[in-house]
Order: sequence, then structure tokens, then C-alpha cells
Amino acid sequence: MGKEAQEARISETILLVDDEKPVRKLARKVLEQEGYTVLEAKDADEALRLGQESAGSIRLLLTDLVMPGMNGQTLAGHLQVRYPKMQVLYMSGYKDYAIGFNAALDPGANYVSKPFKPDTLARAVREVLRQKG
Repeated sequence: MGKEAQEARISETILLVDDEKPVRKLARKVLEQEGYTVLEAKDADEALRLGQESAGSIRLLLTDLVMPGMNGQTLAGHLQVRYPKMQVLYMSGYKDYAIGFNAALDPGANYVSKPFKPDTLARAVREVLRQKG
């Protein structure tokens, strides 16, 4: 990877939202090893607060689809008001629910199934960030 591409990636901030601590811990480790800045939230309320307090731009929202309270799709809608160029990558461990929920997502919505391997998550994030926001 060229120096310019690496510097661009390092400056990118990802907002990670999942109600399961082990998932957040693994995802954060993977993302930080890839050079991203990670803001971590345990639920949508915390994610909205971090979104309001963030001085920089959030480039990607990596969020669970199924969470207590507000679901990931509704959260993304709220955050995209402030960050219109923010990309979204949904994840879920509820395979059957996610398939039905995914059908309700916009065509072309980005999705990764849990549990995921670290390289699968890293690749999915890179692919989503390459998309124009």
C-alpha cells in the first residue's frame, strides 16, 4: 500500500455500535490493527451522543442491525443527517432475522454476518470505504 493510501486510511474514523461487548472488543481490535480510529458505543443512544460530540468526520458506521431500543437502520438514518457522506456496514448474528431485515434495507446495503473472521471484517470495511459517499 502506498504511503498516501495508508495515511488516508489512518485518518478515517469508524463508529462501532454493538450491544455485545465481545463483538465490540474483537471488531475494535481488528479495525485498530488496520489503522482506523474507532469510536465505540454499546447502544444507539451512546452512538448518537458520540456522533454529536465527535469533532471530526465519521467515515463509516459499523452497526448491529438488531439491538435493544433503536435498531441499526434507524440509527444510521439519524447519524446520516449530520454525516451525509458516512458509509454504513450492517452486521447481525440473527441469520434468519437478518435475511428478512436485509430485504427491507435499501438495495445495495452493506452487510456482514456475525460471527465473522477478522479478515472478513477487515475486507468488508475496506470495500465499503472504497464506495463513494
